[in-house]
Formats: sequence, structure tokens, C-alpha cells
Amino acid sequence: MKILDLALRKNVFDPSRGKVPQFSIKHIGGKILNFDIHGSIYAFFGVNEIRKFPSNEDRYRFVENLKALGLLPKDINPDDVKSGKILTKRLNDLTDNEFTRLITLVQEMLTGL
Repeated sequence: MKILDLALRKNVFDPSRGKVPQFSIKHIGGKILNFDIHGSIYAFFGVNEIRKFPSNEDRYRFVENLKALGLLPKDINPDDVKSGKILTKRLNDLTDNEFTRLITLVQEMLTGL
């Protein structure tokens, strides 16, 4: 609910379609994170997603922050990924601290919108 509330307050909510209920957080050029009812998190950061970030450096920073949270493998190179990846943890796997850090990351990504 915290992520949904943030998405609605910042006007970055994107109603996504899929086999299960889900929604996305959109950024400059489109969605950057997707959350489904099962708690799966999909991050869009690959080479086809570059336009969704203010700069390529911002895209790399996004990936590094996801790695620091333990949500992506440490050795993943965003330039080797076409679109994105399902993150290694689901929302309900996150500790309170990790969840707070994820919310902070999302807020930082949305700064200036």
C-alpha cells in the first residue's frame, strides 16, 4: 500500500495489464518498476529502456542501488539486458529496512517530476 500510495501521490501510477493484478511506477519515458499481487517486482533498466531515465548515468545508478539492496545480482551489467529483470526478492521477502530503502530509492528516482 505504501508504494501504491506513493505512486498515486506523485502521479506516477500506471495501471499495467497482466495475468494477475499489477501496477507500475512510470518515470520520464515509461514504467521503471512493476509490482504484482504476488509481490513480484520487475525493474525496467535494460538497453531498450534508456529513454525512461534522464541520463544513462541515472540508469546505471538505478541498477547499482538495486544491487546494493540485494535485489539484483552484483555482476549484472545493464548493457547486457534488453528490457529488465524480475528482482531476486519479492516485496514480502524484504525486511522493513530493505523496504524503506526501496521506497527511498523510488522517491529519489522521482525527484523533479
